[in-house]
Amino acid sequence: MSQQLYELSWIIRCDEFSKTEWHVFSSLEEATTFGLNKECELNDGLSAEEKAHDGYCYRYFFAQPLEYIENYRIVLEAQEASN
Repeated sequence: MSQQLYELSWIIRCDEFSKTEWHVFSSLEEATTFGLNKECELNDGLSAEEKAHDGYCYRYFFAQPLEYIENYRIVLEAQEASN
């Protein structure tokens, strides 16, 4: 299966900011699983509801494949391992 760049986003519940990262995955399912696991990590292992008692929490929002940024097409090229 080919690799694709995905944009993942989490909403920071306090003033409704968002956090965005880009990672390469083989499928949307893999990206979503990563996003949900990262939510737990960002919330220090607590549920979003428990973390909210600190005044903020992270909620996984979405993952979506990226093919273009503005007018530029994204092409992934495997990098050779250095010896």
